[in-house]
Amino acid sequence: FEQGFNYAGRSPAGTASQSALSQTTKLALTTRLMIHFVTEPYAYSNVTTTGAPNVHSNDPGDLIVGIHGIVHKAVGAPPTVAVAYFRRVRTGTSANLDSGDYSQSAFVLLGGDLRAGFHYDSNILFNEQNNGPVRRAQFGQTLALSHVLFPVATKQRLGGTIELSHFTQPFTTDTAAGSPIKRANTLDLLFVATYAVCPNLILDASLSHGLTSTSTQWQADFGFTYLLPHRLWPDKHPTPIPVGAVHY
Repeated sequence: FEQGFNYAGRSPAGTASQSALSQTTKLALTTRLMIHFVTEPYAYSNVTTTGAPNVHSNDPGDLIVGIHGIVHKAVGAPPTVAVAYFRRVRTGTSANLDSGDYSQSAFVLLGGDLRAGFHYDSNILFNEQNNGPVRRAQFGQTLALSHVLFPVATKQRLGGTIELSHFTQPFTTDTAAGSPIKRANTLDLLFVATYAVCPNLILDASLSHGLTSTSTQWQADFGFTYLLPHRLWPDKHPTPIPVGAVHY
């Protein structure tokens, strides 16, 4: 269970600020196959409108269901490769942030371990976005590096991550300041700190800064990840799980 709170400020499409709760439930069916339930049960949005007072709203976000599978397992620097498909099953009414929402998404996930204790993750995303009857493709790429911080003092409980993400914005026509723009892209720099309270409970906090005129200028998040300590059904072929550094 991944539970989080997000605050965003100065996003395009008139969203001056937004505070939202998000919740993701993941269920591993096998060691290589997982299903996801992603929802935003509540969002408080402050939307600016030209020549009128700001509009404040309390809305739910989308409900998305996905499936995620490992197609190649590797050790060390060669990447473990996974693929995933997500689809929106309920459309929310909350205001969107810079990257917008999608009706369906397919992506490739790559991850591995480098020297000196660094871990890398990279995602390539292909989304379908809708604006009424109009459908357009959105492309995204992310790259993240993680490392344990102060391993001796924290007993490898504290981790740090830096991530750079890019998304095209096929329906965005104005910057966060309200100026028109022909071709829009987001470029965000994210800093994350994680702390493992125990093996199945991890706290995290992050700060993101948008580097383009159509990016959400600032986002702050905090939350926790909780793993059920026992399996929901017996494992017929138990395999020891190696315990190492915790990565976000």
